[in-house]
Amino acid sequence: MEGGPRPMSAEKPVDIVCKSAGSKPPAIISWWMGTSRLKHNKDTVSADGNFTSSVLTFRPSIEDNGRQLTCRAENPLIAGSALDDTWDLEIHSYLEDEVPATLLHNNDRV
Repeated sequence: MEGGPRPMSAEKPVDIVCKSAGSKPPAIISWWMGTSRLKHNKDTVSADGNFTSSVLTFRPSIEDNGRQLTCRAENPLIAGSALDDTWDLEIHSYLEDEVPATLLHNNDRV
């Protein structure tokens, strides 16, 4: 997955990209949260069939904190060909991301 694991904010959608190269036929890319398959992705195959890209639009919830998100690429003609890239998710609540200015006073530390 591109960019490596990074903290995310609960309820704020983020696009995550997974790419595969060199599979003939083109790799099938799937997304998983633990053992559950995710469906909100858009896949693209290059004109020569050598590259597959998948973009998952993911809206994390605070309950996803600590769970594993996996991108799996596999050649449909080769059993056991699956390659996984897995992130341990770090999800922050929306309230942790923003500190209301009304709560801060001069000389306060943040």
